[in-house]
Amino acid sequence: MLTLGGAERVAAGGADWLNEQSGAKLWAATPVPVDEFWAGRIGSANGRQPAPSIDAVLNRYGFGLDLPDHHRAAVNAALNAPGGYWGGSGDGRLILIVPKTRRAYVFYAD
Repeated sequence: MLTLGGAERVAAGGADWLNEQSGAKLWAATPVPVDEFWAGRIGSANGRQPAPSIDAVLNRYGFGLDLPDHHRAAVNAALNAPGGYWGGSGDGRLILIVPKTRRAYVFYAD
């Protein structure tokens, strides 16, 4: 869980502020794009999802993590709504920060 101050700093500074931080990833605001990374591909192991979802990312090769339903729902809601920020490191790490709920999620999806 993010501290209140941390969540406020992220919300106030947005992706630009996150990109200026030491060790920064490439940050962008949510909602995430509706593309093959976030929604999957037709004909892939998991197929195309109806909307961007963490399942499309984590299960793109037909196997992945079985997340608890409440975490999956919270992450998917955050991916598809404005107000959050996501960043990728290029080595498979994916980070989602949601200032409104003071949550940060870290995934490894390579």
